[in-house]
Amino acid sequence: MTEFPLEAKSMQRVYLSYSFYLIGAFLVLPMFVGFVFTVIGKAKSTDSILRIHFEEQLRVFWIYLFSVFGGALVLICLYPIYSAFVIVDRGSREADPEITVLLMLVPALALVLFGYLALMIYVLISSIRGLERPVRLSSRLRCV
Repeated sequence: MTEFPLEAKSMQRVYLSYSFYLIGAFLVLPMFVGFVFTVIGKAKSTDSILRIHFEEQLRVFWIYLFSVFGGALVLICLYPIYSAFVIVDRGSREADPEITVLLMLVPALALVLFGYLALMIYVLISSIRGLERPVRLSSRLRCV
């Protein structure tokens, strides 16, 4: 009987990390919990296939983190400039404060929502593809 090369505990860590990443696509905190499980799993794993999975998970996390902070930084830097242009464009005489505030907030909120939606789709696709990969590899290795 051939011995199964992938460690069962490490496979569970991979699935657990991907599960936290899937939940973390919608909520932020589980992404950080998944990051901790990924770091621990990578440190304890001896199998090269599983190490590749953990490295991929770390890459997804760092892209997620830099995208969130980078997007916030861009928004913080560009929003005052955009607000100034809206106020100047509206003019001081006919400026209705409610409409001016609405004109300033709607594009910024749309940009934030679009960016988060794109990031959420990226995390979901990466996690689902990663979840499929160990199953295919382990079923192929069992047949050998």
